[in-house]
Amino acid sequence: MKAHAIDQIDTKGNRRIVILRTAAGYRVDEFERVNGDGTWHYRWYWETGLSRHELNHLLASIW
Repeated sequence: MKAHAIDQIDTKGNRRIVILRTAAGYRVDEFERVNGDGTWHYRWYWETGLSRHELNHLLASIW
């Protein structure tokens, strides 16, 4: 698996997203704290060919 450049990390409450740049656009990894023990657990990821501007609008509507 090729390493991706981290573009942004954002945390709200018990959820965290990591935005990575890829050759095709962006990948968004989602994590969450489930027990309050401070450990982040991986939930899922999704990839998009959107521009960063379009991705920002999408995240603002769902995050």
